[in-house]
Amino acid sequence: MGEVEGYLSSLSCVRTSIRQSGLSASRIAELVCHYLDGAIPKTGRLSGGIEYDIHEAGCRFILLEGHVVEVDMVGGADAFDAWRILLYSSSALHPSDRGIRDIRVECDSLVRAGRLIALGQGWYVDREGT
Repeated sequence: MGEVEGYLSSLSCVRTSIRQSGLSASRIAELVCHYLDGAIPKTGRLSGGIEYDIHEAGCRFILLEGHVVEVDMVGGADAFDAWRILLYSSSALHPSDRGIRDIRVECDSLVRAGRLIALGQGWYVDREGT
C-alpha cells in the first residue's frame, strides 16, 4: 500500500474511532468543535486507544501502532497535504524514500480518479472529510 492510501486508511480508522467514542461526531472538524465548546479536553484518547492532540489548525492523532495522522481544517473540511502524508510515512516502521513532489503527483492522480478533492494550494480532502 502506498503512502497516500496508507494515510487515507488510517484517517478512516480515526474517523471510525471518533464515531465510536460517543461524541456525536464523525469528522475531525466536529471533534475540534467539541473542544472549542469545552466538551472535551485539548488532548485525550478516543475509542480504540487512538490519542489526539487538538492544535490551532486541526488535530494530530497517534494510532496504536505509532502512525501519526495530522489533519488541518481548511474551509471546514478535514484537509491534508503532502507534508502530512510524509509525516505519516516517516512514523511507519518502513518509511518511504519518496518526496513531497512524488506524493503530490499521487494525490493529483487520485483527484483525477475521483478519490480525492483538491482544495487548492496543495491541500486535499477525501470524500469522508467534506
